[in-house]
Amino acid sequence: MHELERAALFRDLTRVAASTATRWGRRHRRGRVGATPLIEFVRRSGVVSDVCGEKLAEAHVTRALDAATSRLGLRCAFLNGGAEMAAPPYYAVFAEAPGVSEAALARLAVEVDRGLHESPSYAYCRRLGQLGAMRAVVCTTGRRHLRRRCARLGQRAGDVKPGVLHATPGWSAHLNGVQGVLF
Repeated sequence: MHELERAALFRDLTRVAASTATRWGRRHRRGRVGATPLIEFVRRSGVVSDVCGEKLAEAHVTRALDAATSRLGLRCAFLNGGAEMAAPPYYAVFAEAPGVSEAALARLAVEVDRGLHESPSYAYCRRLGQLGAMRAVVCTTGRRHLRRRCARLGQRAGDVKPGVLHATPGWSAHLNGVQGVLF
């Protein structure tokens, strides 16, 4: 096969695979490893959390987390968000960040909350007091316990994909190794 034909075939195959993955709610990267086409799964998409009308989309939470960690210069081994049912309910960012101070993680919660305020419905729920401020939760083995909880919720182990937002509330009760909630 001529090099130009191979390039065209690669482009067409990756375009079809990428299109299919997107329809299935997946985010991906395309590339090559040597001469072999590569489509790498990055994370699932499409999760929306709605506790009291705020309708937070995973893409928005991802942007808020990325901006906050970048601005603060934080690197976390595990970073996830979810709602906690309290009076009033609030969102928490669950962070496994060895060597990062509690003060830095508390600032992370403030910065993520600021980013989520870009969503008019989140800002409105916060302004009404229906939704409490974002909190940081320090955990030590987040990824492993996340998989266990997802399995208890009925997901198969292979279906648990990296993500930053889960629509089912109550993660702090299930993430064993939680060290404490920072306000």
